[in-house]
Amino acid sequence: MQVLKFGGTSVGSAQAIEQVCQIVSQYPRKGLLVIVVSAMSGTTDKLIKAGELSGKSHEGYKTLLQEIETRHRTPSANCFRLARKARC
Repeated sequence: MQVLKFGGTSVGSAQAIEQVCQIVSQYPRKGLLVIVVSAMSGTTDKLIKAGELSGKSHEGYKTLLQEIETRHRTPSANCFRLARKARC
């Protein structure tokens, strides 16, 4: 088993995550490969703030969750596209 862990600036932006996807897609396979990824930069703080707002019944938490979803949508789709391509 091989484990690759990416965090900090390596997952801090959409461009950085796409680079991680490239690294993973080209990594030599020697058995099971496990990928561990931290949250994108700023995501944890936004999740905490959204939880605080929600706990106070403040509707602003919905905006924060939408921002998180929007920020992750394109890099996630690109990672899946690269993963499918690497298997061909």
